[in-house]
Amino acid sequence: MPSHIRSYVARAIRDGVSYHAMHEHFADLYRDLPAIFVLDEDEVFPDMDVFEVPNIAYWFRDSAKPMPDDLVLRLGIESRPWFQVMASILRAYRDVE
Repeated sequence: MPSHIRSYVARAIRDGVSYHAMHEHFADLYRDLPAIFVLDEDEVFPDMDVFEVPNIAYWFRDSAKPMPDDLVLRLGIESRPWFQVMASILRAYRDVE
């Protein structure tokens, strides 16, 4: 998992966002984003439905756990869309600031 996303998820959990509510947290971030996503001059929308899978809360919980620095993490094929959406939203906030 990209470290900036792991850090964000861990910080959000420390700040009181339940891992059960993390997918809603990202939906709220997207809803409140003071910008739009554009591709070839057309507005595009992140597919927030990718988070509508069984047990996603436990994935957020486990992804925020401390791990050894020498551990090499690999993205499973099922988690790639989750990272694409989360990274897009977080990057948009960084670019707006």
